[in-house]
Amino acid sequence: MASTPTARLSLSVALATSVFGCGSEDPPPAVSPLPLVDPMIGTGGLGFSVGSIAPGPARPFGLAKPSPDTTEGGGAPGFNHCAGYYWYDSELRGFSQIHLEGTGVPDYGALLLMPARVLPEDRLSEAQYRARFDHRDETVKLGRYEVRLPTLSIRARVAATDKTSLYRFDYEGSEPAALVLNLDHGLGTGRTLDGEVRYDGDRSFEGWLLHAGDLSERFGGFRLHFVGRLDVKPSRVVGLSGRDLHTLTSTARSGLVLHFSNTPTVQLQMGLSFVDVETARENLDAEWMDFDLDRAERETEAAWTPILSRVEVVSDPSLPEAVLRRFYTALYHVFHMPTQISESGGKYRGFDGAVHRASDFNYHTDFSLWDTFRSTHPLFVLLAPSVQADMNRSLLDMQQKGGFLPRWPLATGYTWTMLGNHGETMLVDSIQKGVTGFEVDAVVEALIQAANEPRTHSGVTRMARECWDDYSSLGYCPSEHSGSVSRTLENALNDWTLGTLAQQLGKTDAASKLLSRAAGWKQHFDPATGFLTAKDREGNFSPNLDPALHGPDYIEGNARQYTLYPYQDLAGLTELAGGNNAMVARLEEMFVRAEAEYDPAWPSLWHWHGNEPSMHVPYLMAELGRADLTQRWVRAIMDRHYPSSPEGFAGNDDGGTLSAWYVFSALGLFPKAGTDQYWLGAPRFPEVRLRLENGKTLRIVAEGYAEDAIYVQSVKLDGQRLESALITHDLLTAGGELVFRMSKTPVDSFQVPSSASR
Repeated sequence: MASTPTARLSLSVALATSVFGCGSEDPPPAVSPLPLVDPMIGTGGLGFSVGSIAPGPARPFGLAKPSPDTTEGGGAPGFNHCAGYYWYDSELRGFSQIHLEGTGVPDYGALLLMPARVLPEDRLSEAQYRARFDHRDETVKLGRYEVRLPTLSIRARVAATDKTSLYRFDYEGSEPAALVLNLDHGLGTGRTLDGEVRYDGDRSFEGWLLHAGDLSERFGGFRLHFVGRLDVKPSRVVGLSGRDLHTLTSTARSGLVLHFSNTPTVQLQMGLSFVDVETARENLDAEWMDFDLDRAERETEAAWTPILSRVEVVSDPSLPEAVLRRFYTALYHVFHMPTQISESGGKYRGFDGAVHRASDFNYHTDFSLWDTFRSTHPLFVLLAPSVQADMNRSLLDMQQKGGFLPRWPLATGYTWTMLGNHGETMLVDSIQKGVTGFEVDAVVEALIQAANEPRTHSGVTRMARECWDDYSSLGYCPSEHSGSVSRTLENALNDWTLGTLAQQLGKTDAASKLLSRAAGWKQHFDPATGFLTAKDREGNFSPNLDPALHGPDYIEGNARQYTLYPYQDLAGLTELAGGNNAMVARLEEMFVRAEAEYDPAWPSLWHWHGNEPSMHVPYLMAELGRADLTQRWVRAIMDRHYPSSPEGFAGNDDGGTLSAWYVFSALGLFPKAGTDQYWLGAPRFPEVRLRLENGKTLRIVAEGYAEDAIYVQSVKLDGQRLESALITHDLLTAGGELVFRMSKTPVDSFQVPSSASR
């Protein structure tokens, strides 16, 4: 059986600790991370600042993510409920068993449990068992969700293992007790297409459902199998239609209502599987807690400890607790997805629909790649490279069995949502930093072939580049395609990262073709407007450009934002913009205007931190020789957009993408995705120790730290001053001391613009 990510991380933490402990002096104490995790951060937000966070318990990358799903007056707008729970609601729909982390599209949220009292005898609707709740009656921490429902006098407590959900329902008073199991539950427009549940006549039930959410409906939905065990036998079991179930063979397609007599407490553990019912039972047996939720909670804490301890923030009385809480909660959110679905015996359901066994790696799914390639996966590469190696192999397994490298794989299928080919960027980023888990040359050759030729599998033909016929002939995506500017920019980034890697590996012909094509984004630059603008097949720019408009030529952005997208060719962009000073002025205006016009409910028309195309932009100023502006605006973003409250994000967390941005930025770094480089910013803490898997420790020190000392005078690595705002991965993973000399006033941190020096 494959080793678990937690086991691998525990071993590497032990190694790192032993290495650090070899010195003559004990290191200064670090803060304890577990109490600082607040699962409620990001569960609220207004409009486009909804974080989409499920507050329920979960293990790192766990399949089981039981969490409350809520509503307000029976209305649950999909965008506010992509994770099921929304802070501003006051009604509980119930607890569903699986959830995504931070997505902007509702999916999962399948298989609902809800405690109840007296229920109608005829077919139930959700309105008949929803219950009001109050945040004052919630207890939420890492490993536990608990709530009292005052109108029902019921207390519900939830815990989780990797593949099972655990519940304890306390029924106060003498009223009848019931428990609803609803297979028809979903989030947004999600619906169950088919399903079956079987009650064994005693204390167990089992079944499956075929669920189609807003994403999973694109491949026909996913099958979730389950086996549940109760600690007490129900006095009566009926289907949701009201029909009694007495025998082992009776079935009810939509769910069960379990009734209990003179039973103050009902406990339940439920095994989950994407493979089959028997594997769900095996998962339940392997992770059996004997209804001990305290034990499950302790083991969840133990699973998170080595991960959160990978980054040790040295205790300092000047550090605001809210900042520490925000940091460790961000790190916690990063390690929720992609979901690990290697089940009992290493079994998993592949993208060919068949069941396979992963004998020497853990198989993951749920990759929000258009988002996560920018920050989440680079953070795994730095802090948990063995986990990223498993993710690399998982993505390549999907390509092998399903025919294509996926764009946004969910559960057991392709969704083809969003744009670009950033599974490729994730793989290139890993290769550039020496984290693989595969034979590099063969994979790179396959990526090059897919970037230049259509691929056909099972009668379906796809291309790894958008609008291929036009892009390959014209060098850009013309306005006849929706989102044409965005698609050209994504193609160009893919071509540049792959072409650069091919060049480094001596594949000169392929590199020349890819890198030549990668410059095609420049054709969108309109000198008359100064923005990247759509143009038709004849080369005519779209007239009357409004750079503030989120229009049809840009996907989740506008001309102002997408003009700053091509970070891989900042020198080329700067030249088009009129030179270094003009480029810096444009960047600074983006932040000044965004700050002045900020409204969390709406997308910014200037810098929009809540969406991925803008995430790297504050770091461009450091590369242009204005590190002070990077330091100023990164701190401003951290302070404004990441409060330690339910309004904890500037947008959807998107599989940990915004959380990873915060973690990196608090360390004083940000990855230049698809390369081996990081931009330097300014650390948020006086001292941090990164416990690396290779046994090394990287100390990041902010000399002269103060809350208002946000600028950097100089940066030294092991005593040697750095003259560039870029640092490479190998220098970080070699360990040592990265020392930032802090200042309360802006200074020139670096002597020359980094892009000019390269």
